[in-house]
Amino acid sequence: MASITDNLKDGLKYPLYEPKKIGLLAALYCIIFALFFASLYVFIGSLEQAVNVHMLVEGSKMLPTFLSSSSIAEIIIFLIISVIVSLFITGYLYEIIKFTIEGKNNLPKFDNFKNMFINGVKVTVVMIVYSIVPSILSNISVKLSSSQPTIALVVGIIAIILGIILILMGIMAVNNMAANNNNFKSAFDRKGILALISSIGWIRFIGALVFLALVGLIILFAALFVSFIIAIILSFAGEIGSYIGLFIALIILVLVISYLEIVTYRFYGSLYKEAIKE
Repeated sequence: MASITDNLKDGLKYPLYEPKKIGLLAALYCIIFALFFASLYVFIGSLEQAVNVHMLVEGSKMLPTFLSSSSIAEIIIFLIISVIVSLFITGYLYEIIKFTIEGKNNLPKFDNFKNMFINGVKVTVVMIVYSIVPSILSNISVKLSSSQPTIALVVGIIAIILGIILILMGIMAVNNMAANNNNFKSAFDRKGILALISSIGWIRFIGALVFLALVGLIILFAALFVSFIIAIILSFAGEIGSYIGLFIALIILVLVISYLEIVTYRFYGSLYKEAIKE
């Protein structure tokens, strides 16, 4: 049985075999970020225009209507495209789980976009379903916090505990779906999923994911530090240098995020392999 450290070492090396695919994944993330900033630009532009024409007055009921219909349409279009691109990303990462379970050491190709999209939708639906109950309990806890603080605290604790359990089940559910030829029903095979987690051991499973998160945070903070240093150094070259530094910093961060996503899903697949070996 491979150790958690061995699985993580494999995951950290895995994306480096084909760095071009890290770049392709990063390009998809760049599209999402660009669309987000475009939406933000439209929103802020509309808000500034509203302020300039004195539409916004303290206590005014016009606050929710400062966005014009065209601005709302633009933001909705940007968000829809972002969701579509994110589904392609999720579908690609899901393929990494499949490749890992199948024992492949190469990264999936960016070629079957139809399957990427369909699998992305499946994974997203699975994770939403597993998060519904904790979300409902969290909302109930918030609503009760002012009138029934004790009950709200109890409900909140239950939501956290249940949320952790269902997150773990959701991860294994996606693995189970990948291992069973994309069978959507396999993601909701409660007994089978619980058996897989029990095979690894709940404490070991949680410990593995915490260890993965800690390593990921260390790498991310290191990237942030390097990006910050580069941005500071180039800022001494004037305004143009500042923009170049910011651009380089953003590219570094997007590449690191893409790398860590690949590492994470490789690690998920490795955990499933450990479960079925037991």
